[in-house]
Amino acid sequence: MNRYDGEPLVGVGTATGTRVGHVLGLPFSGKVDVNRVTPDKFSYVVNADGETIADLTFRRIRGSIEEVDSARELINHIRGGTWHMVSPNSRMEDSYQAILGGRFTRFYSTGNSQIPETVGILGTHPKNNQLMWWTFRKDGSISIVPTTIAKQSSARFTALIGSKDHPIDLKVGFTIEDPNHSVLTTVGNVNGGKIPENNSWERRYPAEASWVTSDPPNEIPAALSKLKHVTGPRWITLESATTGKGTGSSMGRWILGGKFFMYTANAVYENGDDWGHCFILGHDSESGSYKGWEFGSGGAVGEFVLSEDGMSLKGSLIERDSSGEVAMNYQGSFALDGKVWRYTAKIGPKGGTAEPYVWTWREVGK
Repeated sequence: MNRYDGEPLVGVGTATGTRVGHVLGLPFSGKVDVNRVTPDKFSYVVNADGETIADLTFRRIRGSIEEVDSARELINHIRGGTWHMVSPNSRMEDSYQAILGGRFTRFYSTGNSQIPETVGILGTHPKNNQLMWWTFRKDGSISIVPTTIAKQSSARFTALIGSKDHPIDLKVGFTIEDPNHSVLTTVGNVNGGKIPENNSWERRYPAEASWVTSDPPNEIPAALSKLKHVTGPRWITLESATTGKGTGSSMGRWILGGKFFMYTANAVYENGDDWGHCFILGHDSESGSYKGWEFGSGGAVGEFVLSEDGMSLKGSLIERDSSGEVAMNYQGSFALDGKVWRYTAKIGPKGGTAEPYVWTWREVGK
């Protein structure tokens, strides 16, 4: 929907339907009713098969219409600082940080005796525009589950995280009392662990999540032994025929008792374009391999697997451009060139031509 003409709208997979499907990450056939209108802001309710599936808000910015969906509204509220459960006996703390230009949110959680310390990524998967949680826990477990957020009123939201078919099955009601206080009502479990059903949370600044960083494991598997070349602060370079040259910095660190490795990088190309990258790497019990889950500032989401000696990797990612979903495969190898750690690789669409590219790392100050 690119305009609003003041009348109720009906979408059946095209026009309004396509727009709403893009926002929600699902196709629908149903009715869209405008229910509140002001000169610069309006919202409407999407109904499919008689059930309300979203309450979406739009606002007019310099003459254009910008969507403000329920998920983004709630996520923007919880980002920043550290949320503390208000209870004399609770040590629970949650932090949410915008990363990769705001495309994704990084989540830290600690203090629940029934659920291991957790690092997560929350964002939209480009394959189906579904909001997803990628969660990594100190016991080595990993969960990737869908999430749906609906707005009930101006200050009340409901989040469905996972389902009965997933390790995570939560229904969370959020009531925003003011910018730094919220009340949560939680039903369900995380890998069998419970979260207190009714609880109040208070945001405090600055954010505190130093507990996330840890020492490396006592015995580092061969597949992870080369991570020493990207651990700590590094200067990075990027180069390909399409993007040209870019320079920036990265930070790699062990987290969650050495069960996982987390990496973030940011760079700027010579043409002024920004680039950001994040991955979390650990042992995947399903495949038995050491796998990385990666996220890009352009919205790309992918997975890669390291070779047994850690000197090469293969992966795939999905991103979106003006034509829609684009699936890419890539593979590359590492080499130490003096004090420079070099990654030489190729990437291309499935069945298409692969383009070479090179990344390098070197220690800051050397």
